[in-house]
Amino acid sequence: MNNDFIQSIIDEGLNNYSDSPFLRRKRNIVIDLIVDRAEKRGLRTHYHENNVFEVIGYGKSVVFHQNAPENSVVATAITPNKSRTKRILAQRQLPVPQGRLFDEYEHALHYFLSCEMPQVVKPNAGALARGVTANITGAAEFEKAWASAREEQNEVIVEDYIAGDYLRVFVIGGRAAGAFACVPAHVIGNGTDNITEIIAAKNKQRSLNPATKAYPIKRIELLQSSGYLTESVPAAGQRVELTAVANVAAGGETIEVVDRIHPSLLVLAEQAVRAIPGLHVAGVDMIVKDYLASGLPHNAVILEINTNPALDDHVFPMYGKSVDIPDLLIDFVLRDDRIGQKTRAEDFPVYVSSCDERAFSRNYNLQIEVIKHAAHKHNLRVEELSSLIFTLSSETQSVGFNQGMSDRTTSVSRMASNRKDWTKRLLKTWGVTTPQGESFTVDQRESAWRFAQTLARPVVVKPRSGSGGKGVSVDVSTRDHFDVAWEFARKTKPRAILVEEFFRAHDFRLFVVGDRVRAAAQRVPAYLVGDGMHTLQELVDKKNQVRRTNPYLGSKLIKITDMMNFNLVQQGITTTTVLEEGQYLRLHSVANIGSGGESRDVSEIMHADFTPIAVRARKAVFDAAYAGIDLLAEDIAKAPHEQRWMVIEVNTNPDVALHHFPCEGVPRNAAGAILEHLFPEISSRKPAMEKSVSVLVKGKVQGVGYRSWVWRNAHLHALSGWVRNKPDGSVEAIFRGAPNAVENMLVLCKTGSTGTVVEDLVALPYEGKNTTGFIIDETGENDTNAHGT
Repeated sequence: MNNDFIQSIIDEGLNNYSDSPFLRRKRNIVIDLIVDRAEKRGLRTHYHENNVFEVIGYGKSVVFHQNAPENSVVATAITPNKSRTKRILAQRQLPVPQGRLFDEYEHALHYFLSCEMPQVVKPNAGALARGVTANITGAAEFEKAWASAREEQNEVIVEDYIAGDYLRVFVIGGRAAGAFACVPAHVIGNGTDNITEIIAAKNKQRSLNPATKAYPIKRIELLQSSGYLTESVPAAGQRVELTAVANVAAGGETIEVVDRIHPSLLVLAEQAVRAIPGLHVAGVDMIVKDYLASGLPHNAVILEINTNPALDDHVFPMYGKSVDIPDLLIDFVLRDDRIGQKTRAEDFPVYVSSCDERAFSRNYNLQIEVIKHAAHKHNLRVEELSSLIFTLSSETQSVGFNQGMSDRTTSVSRMASNRKDWTKRLLKTWGVTTPQGESFTVDQRESAWRFAQTLARPVVVKPRSGSGGKGVSVDVSTRDHFDVAWEFARKTKPRAILVEEFFRAHDFRLFVVGDRVRAAAQRVPAYLVGDGMHTLQELVDKKNQVRRTNPYLGSKLIKITDMMNFNLVQQGITTTTVLEEGQYLRLHSVANIGSGGESRDVSEIMHADFTPIAVRARKAVFDAAYAGIDLLAEDIAKAPHEQRWMVIEVNTNPDVALHHFPCEGVPRNAAGAILEHLFPEISSRKPAMEKSVSVLVKGKVQGVGYRSWVWRNAHLHALSGWVRNKPDGSVEAIFRGAPNAVENMLVLCKTGSTGTVVEDLVALPYEGKNTTGFIIDETGENDTNAHGT
């Protein structure tokens, strides 16, 4: 259907780029194109590493990762996972191919054989069409396609093959800027040359195009099924398909069509990008039956979204009019006020929970739960996109989250903070004191030890990337200790290991949001105090019983590690030793809660001069919206200039629950501080009027844990009220709280817990008496007339 349309553009002639200076560039021309355009407009550029650079001018500094300016860490957690992306798009009622995700061949084959139409097999993550096979109809083809996909990734998508043609739409700031069709690799016979010779001639043409020179035609899997060999000589005008994959990297030919296709196709791509939180720039891959017809219904499907789309294909299309995407990108980053951080100063917020602490998870979900709990209290709408990704919305805006990170934190910020050596270089640029150290590969132990000796003081040995204190050893001074520390770090399977000077001081986590420290906690290494009766292991077990009652510590129990054993042996102590009454024993030298440490809030005593240090550290990692700053200092109450101090790490996914549930001191509402920063209106508006409903649920809702499930979720939604079983087998409840939280709870109750079968749910307004907290009513003393009971 699209052949005539595409051919009409091809007939206009092949574009000639033989004089382009970008033909001579050997590095990534995508970055060169943006930098070239920025510098021609009088902007400065500054290179970092890992294809990260800044464009600076007009009072702004915008960070790019390759060609993507400040796409959020939420967006970059969604789009590389093709299955997750499809699920989110389907939730938004956008068209995607039907299919399933598999990690076992037999299950995938069974599904394939049940399908009534040809299928596509592709890895769940990947790029450049690697491992993608399309239009599969037989089991033998499927086996080969599965093997090809599994070479790229263990998880494989099997989905319907949609007849039509490829379209890539480049979206900038919510607007479609470019769109190219891509014709799969093929040859046209001339009656003289064989297929190998025709491919060679085409590849010579491709070498004269800056966008295709790195991608010669290599894939020819359709050749044999078409009845040809590489030595065959096709008749003049005969078209021979080489692959069904329409991708430049697979030898495809690009035709720019943004100003020629039906506008609704561009709108469809814009809607897809808006479905992904914090996505500023993206390429939307679609299959379209008719480029000149309306996108909906049934004319187009969305295959995937790329957060780092190749812009050079639009600048240098093989056919059609060139689109100056770099110039449009620069325009966007200069004018769009979403690029960059807006900050506000606040005091230290106190956390007063309306949730029974037993309702919180004792695992990493706690990070998400405290944020959602704060959102429910503020009457924000909460929508789950996956187990780790969700959005919060007010009347005026929506913010996406990936775990504890909002879409105001860029993927570049996360990348820089994950690389501890890169973080240190950035901190030094911003004038923040950091430890002296070097990075070594895991097989450079001897070189690392020689470097450690040059520091003439104890050292820290830790993985270059990581969190939770995993693989970290401090106060290492002997070769035996160094070898143990090296193996301890190596077990985390890092790409490199850092060796840096050890500074004996107290360990603090400063939680900075915008330009203000909102909470400060001291972290104390794991320790025990003897009682003269119990062994060391028994003391650990007793302490873990207490830790389980704290939502934050409940998943961070004390475990005797190899490094702890090493430290104990040095002191002549084992796990069977009975410590004397009052004897203090430090188990670990690392002050990390995940390693068994404890925390106490020090917000009120922190010297104010540490605030600008923390803010500079946050800004150093490309202006993260908020961050946890790991600080070593002799005394947090003294001015920095009166003591030695240094920043050792910056965490752009800080575990905010640390401040909500300290072992000692005032709990701090870190999650609330984040929301007030992201939604400034909630700090000034009046609390929303509460909504109260009486709920009657019928079905299989007794004897399946439904009441306990309701109790827990009601607390997480900051609701008051009660729930009880009724003699007729139904369950009755009262929910009172923020309107959006009540509505969200009602939606959940219709699904219920595992084993629940909800047949009917009736919710009526309730004007009865208020209750404090939310309880399971075992006695039936609470009453309501809403349902005639």
